[in-house]
Parts: sequence; C-alpha cells; structure tokens
Amino acid sequence: VVGSRDDGAAAAAADRKAPPPAVCAKADGYEEGAPARPHAGHPDIPLEILPFLMLGTFRTAADNNLLTAMGINALLNCCDQELEDREFIDPSVKYLQCAFDSFHTSLSLQRQKAMDLVSSTRRAGGRVLVFCNGHWHGAVCLMYLMWECRLTLLQALALVQYKKSQLRISRKLCAYLMHYEAVLHGSNSMRLVDGVVTE
Repeated sequence: VVGSRDDGAAAAAADRKAPPPAVCAKADGYEEGAPARPHAGHPDIPLEILPFLMLGTFRTAADNNLLTAMGINALLNCCDQELEDREFIDPSVKYLQCAFDSFHTSLSLQRQKAMDLVSSTRRAGGRVLVFCNGHWHGAVCLMYLMWECRLTLLQALALVQYKKSQLRISRKLCAYLMHYEAVLHGSNSMRLVDGVVTE
C-alpha cells in the first residue's frame, strides 16, 4: 500500500510525543491541577479545603455574586462580629453564627453547632463558607477534619496549612485543639512545647 511506511512512522512519532504537563500556569495566577488557593491579587477569593468546605472573609461572605458563582449555600460566622447587610444575602443561603471568640460562650456547644452545619451541608451536596475576623475559621476546619474525617490534628494541620500557608493558631487555641483530639482519638499526635506545637 502506497504511503503505509510514512503513515506508520508518523503514528510512531505521535506515540512518542511527550504528554502535556499536568500543571500549566494561567494568567490569573492560578494553576490547573493545583488546589484552589488565593494569591496576592485576590485575597478575598474563597479557599477550598475540601470540595464542600471553604475558608473566606467577611467580604467574601457579603458578596452575593461570588457566593452564587462558587455554589456556596451556607455561611458559618465563627466570631462575635456581625455580618453587615445580611438582608441582602440570598434567603436560600443558610447563615449560622458561632461566636467562638466570646468570653460568654460554650466552646463545646458552638463547636457542635458548627460541625452539624458543615455535615448537613455536605450531605445535601452544598458548600459552606467558614469565615471570621481572626483565626477561628481555620480552627473550625481543623475540628471538622478531626471529627468527621477522623484525621489526627497533625494530619488536619498539614492539609489546611498546605492550602493556607499563613494559617495562625494561638497557643490557647492549640491547647484546645489538642484536648479535642485526645477526646476524639484517645491520644495526641502533637505536643505544645514552650508555646510551639510540634510533633
């Protein structure tokens, strides 16, 4: 058959062609194949910890268009500060405030309310945005990962810090998370030494 040798050579050359790289830079600063994470130019874009669990800010929570675009249908406010202009948020979006930073709150009660919201949103196929004006939103994600995903504190911290490298947890909060891990798992994966959490 005329041309069969050339056709075979072309096919072999195509097979040997290297596949495209799994990660390719995009103009907006994100990378395909990489976890969704905000960059310096977009600090208020929600950060995906799990497909249904996202970290954000007060500005994120108040942006109806952004909530709709990202499929977020539940908001978890982890601090005592009120979310302004709540009346303008789509009424189909659930809103729960758990003031973890209040001196008059029960951490156990607030924790369970927060866990229930995240869990029910996951089961319904939705997405929840966890936010605050301090560090409690990151801590709530750690609690959830230990509680429902059965991760140790070390594993949960590694996952969240991989997505949010600037995560900061106070010494008091670290002590509480370690206590909660011991309650859940019967032991601790980390220690608090001179105010620093270590393996």
